[in-house]
Amino acid sequence: MRGEAFQQLWVCRRLAVGDLDNDDRLDAVVSTNDALAHILHNETTGANHWLTVRLVGHTSNRSRQ
Repeated sequence: MRGEAFQQLWVCRRLAVGDLDNDDRLDAVVSTNDALAHILHNETTGANHWLTVRLVGHTSNRSRQ
């Protein structure tokens, strides 16, 4: 992965994925705690239309009862 966004650690709560610019590639918008949202624009040149996201967090789901 390249880009300034991938060199930072974020505390995030929301992720939205969609084709923001109608180029048939998935882009992402990530909202962070106490900061502006980040728009991750997909500029890949290959024929693959996938976006891989690795989430890192707690081993338990705190939202579940």
